[in-house]
Amino acid sequence: MLLSYLVLLVPAPLAHATFHEVLISELYPGSTASPQSSFLELQMYSAGQNFVGGHTITVYKADGGVVDTFAFPSDLPGNGVNQQTMLVGDSAVGEAFGVTPDLVDPGFNIPAAGGAACWDGLDCVSWGSFSGQTAPSSGVPVDQGGIPDGKAIERRITAGSCSNWLELADDTDDSDSDFFVAA
Repeated sequence: MLLSYLVLLVPAPLAHATFHEVLISELYPGSTASPQSSFLELQMYSAGQNFVGGHTITVYKADGGVVDTFAFPSDLPGNGVNQQTMLVGDSAVGEAFGVTPDLVDPGFNIPAAGGAACWDGLDCVSWGSFSGQTAPSSGVPVDQGGIPDGKAIERRITAGSCSNWLELADDTDDSDSDFFVAA
């Protein structure tokens, strides 16, 4: 009888998030010169977040309709060091920028005039004329005129205790506050 009481006193092991501590850090809709070069970059704000197999990015049109959902086919190799990035992109990202995305999908079309993108229901960004809803909320869209040709939107990294490392405090669920237009 005493043994069964002792078993109940042993705490359960802590669960470790393996893809939750990741935010969208940059989004590029491609350009007139290279329309197949669109990409979305995710960034870890904690180590060990590289277990992304089966997790998704959903891209939305300006009216909130789904463009497509893209799933990582497997986890990323390595141990997922803090601040590591993950790149999802269209077929010409490698040619345009000299980097190979972690997930390449020729259908990765990002509407520059307005839309939204969400990482597995954990983080969303909207831009331009987006009038739909995201979960979680993306707030007021950044650059309400749409993302200019050849430009990207990048996350501001300033809110937390470290001004050059991404932290959870850098996400307010308001795209206009969290992102800016960048070259």
